[in-house]
Amino acid sequence: ASLRRYALTFPVDVLAADITAASLRSHNPLSGQDTLKINLYSLSHRADKRPFLDGCSCFACARHTRAYTHHLLNTHEMLGQALLDIHNTHHYLQFFKAIRAAIREGRFGEYKRRMIEYLHAGRYSSMGEMMKE
Repeated sequence: ASLRRYALTFPVDVLAADITAASLRSHNPLSGQDTLKINLYSLSHRADKRPFLDGCSCFACARHTRAYTHHLLNTHEMLGQALLDIHNTHHYLQFFKAIRAAIREGRFGEYKRRMIEYLHAGRYSSMGEMMKE
Protein backbone atom coordinates (compact mmCIF):
# COMPACT_ATOMS: atom_id res chain seq x y z
CA ALA A 1 0.00 0.00 0.00
CA SER A 2 2.77 2.45 0.88
CA LEU A 3 4.48 2.17 -2.48
CA ARG A 4 1.23 3.18 -4.16
CA ARG A 5 0.99 6.24 -1.87
CA TYR A 6 -1.96 4.88 0.13
CA ALA A 7 -2.50 5.11 3.87
CA LEU A 8 -4.43 2.17 5.30
CA THR A 9 -7.70 3.03 7.03
CA PHE A 10 -9.57 -0.25 7.54
CA PRO A 11 -10.57 -0.94 11.16
CA VAL A 12 -8.02 -3.06 12.99
CA ASP A 13 -10.47 -4.41 15.57
CA VAL A 14 -13.79 -5.10 13.90
CA LEU A 15 -15.14 -6.56 17.15
CA ALA A 16 -14.76 -3.20 18.90
CA ALA A 17 -15.52 -0.94 15.92
CA ASP A 18 -18.96 0.41 15.09
CA ILE A 19 -19.17 -0.71 11.48
CA THR A 20 -22.35 -0.57 9.43
CA ALA A 21 -22.92 -0.93 5.72
CA ALA A 22 -24.76 2.41 5.73
CA SER A 23 -21.76 4.22 7.18
CA LEU A 24 -19.54 2.65 4.53
CA ARG A 25 -21.82 3.79 1.72
CA SER A 26 -21.87 7.34 3.07
CA HIS A 27 -18.27 8.12 2.13
CA ASN A 28 -17.46 9.73 -1.20
CA PRO A 29 -15.36 7.43 -3.42
CA LEU A 30 -14.60 10.39 -5.72
CA SER A 31 -12.65 12.01 -2.90
CA GLY A 32 -9.69 9.73 -3.60
CA GLN A 33 -10.41 7.31 -0.79
CA ASP A 34 -12.27 4.09 -0.24
CA THR A 35 -13.17 2.10 2.83
CA LEU A 36 -9.75 0.46 3.15
CA LYS A 37 -7.25 3.18 2.31
CA ILE A 38 -6.83 6.82 1.32
CA ASN A 39 -4.90 8.10 -1.66
CA LEU A 40 -2.79 10.95 -0.34
CA TYR A 41 -1.96 12.07 -3.88
CA SER A 42 -5.60 13.10 -4.30
CA LEU A 43 -6.20 16.85 -4.50
CA SER A 44 -8.91 16.48 -1.86
CA HIS A 45 -6.12 16.19 0.73
CA ARG A 46 -4.29 19.35 -0.36
CA ALA A 47 -5.67 21.37 2.56
CA ASP A 48 -6.81 18.52 4.84
CA LYS A 49 -5.49 19.15 8.36
CA ARG A 50 -6.57 15.74 9.71
CA PRO A 51 -4.19 12.85 10.41
CA PHE A 52 -4.17 9.91 7.98
CA LEU A 53 -6.60 8.10 10.27
CA ASP A 54 -8.53 9.71 13.12
CA GLY A 55 -7.67 8.01 16.39
CA CYS A 56 -4.44 6.45 15.11
CA SER A 57 -1.58 6.66 17.61
CA CYS A 58 1.32 6.26 15.18
CA PHE A 59 4.10 8.85 14.89
CA ALA A 60 2.93 9.98 11.44
CA CYS A 61 -0.68 10.59 12.48
CA ALA A 62 0.30 12.21 15.78
CA ARG A 63 2.62 14.78 14.19
CA HIS A 64 1.69 15.25 10.52
CA THR A 65 -1.40 16.06 8.47
CA ARG A 66 -2.78 14.69 5.23
CA ALA A 67 -2.08 18.06 3.61
CA TYR A 68 1.59 18.04 4.60
CA THR A 69 2.06 14.45 3.44
CA HIS A 70 0.21 15.24 0.20
CA HIS A 71 2.70 18.07 -0.37
CA LEU A 72 5.68 15.83 0.42
CA LEU A 73 4.50 13.12 -1.98
CA ASN A 74 3.80 15.57 -4.79
CA THR A 75 7.22 17.19 -4.42
CA HIS A 76 8.87 13.75 -4.26
CA GLU A 77 10.31 14.32 -0.79
CA MET A 78 11.50 11.09 0.80
CA LEU A 79 9.81 11.97 4.11
CA GLY A 80 6.36 11.52 2.51
CA GLN A 81 7.05 7.87 1.73
CA ALA A 82 8.63 7.37 5.17
CA LEU A 83 5.52 8.74 6.91
CA LEU A 84 3.30 6.39 4.89
CA ASP A 85 5.54 3.44 5.79
CA ILE A 86 5.43 4.38 9.49
CA HIS A 87 1.63 4.65 9.48
CA ASN A 88 1.01 1.49 7.46
CA THR A 89 3.45 -0.59 9.52
CA HIS A 90 1.79 0.62 12.73
CA HIS A 91 -1.64 -0.13 11.26
CA TYR A 92 -0.68 -3.69 10.28
CA LEU A 93 0.89 -4.32 13.71
CA GLN A 94 -2.33 -3.19 15.43
CA PHE A 95 -4.37 -5.34 13.03
CA PHE A 96 -2.38 -8.48 13.86
CA LYS A 97 -2.47 -7.63 17.57
CA ALA A 98 -6.30 -7.56 17.36
CA ILE A 99 -6.29 -10.90 15.53
CA ARG A 100 -4.07 -12.46 18.22
CA ALA A 101 -6.39 -11.11 20.93
CA ALA A 102 -9.44 -12.54 19.13
CA ILE A 103 -7.73 -15.94 18.91
CA ARG A 104 -6.73 -15.82 22.59
CA GLU A 105 -10.33 -14.94 23.58
CA GLY A 106 -11.80 -17.66 21.37
CA ARG A 107 -13.55 -15.08 19.16
CA PHE A 108 -11.58 -15.43 15.93
CA GLY A 109 -14.58 -16.86 14.05
CA GLU A 110 -16.60 -13.78 14.95
CA TYR A 111 -13.66 -11.52 14.05
CA LYS A 112 -13.32 -13.18 10.65
CA ARG A 113 -17.08 -12.93 9.97
CA ARG A 114 -17.17 -9.22 10.88
CA MET A 115 -14.10 -8.46 8.75
CA ILE A 116 -15.63 -10.24 5.74
CA GLU A 117 -18.87 -8.26 6.25
CA TYR A 118 -16.85 -5.05 6.38
CA LEU A 119 -14.90 -5.89 3.23
CA HIS A 120 -18.07 -6.94 1.41
CA ALA A 121 -19.84 -3.70 2.37
CA GLY A 122 -16.77 -1.73 1.30
CA ARG A 123 -16.88 -3.33 -2.13
CA TYR A 124 -20.35 -1.94 -2.68
CA SER A 125 -19.30 1.40 -1.30
CA SER A 126 -16.32 1.64 -3.62
CA MET A 127 -17.84 0.15 -6.74
CA GLY A 128 -21.42 1.29 -6.51
CA GLU A 129 -24.68 -0.57 -6.53
CA MET A 130 -23.97 -2.26 -9.87
CA MET A 131 -22.17 -5.00 -7.92
CA LYS A 132 -25.45 -6.23 -6.39
CA GLU A 133 -25.70 -9.99 -6.43
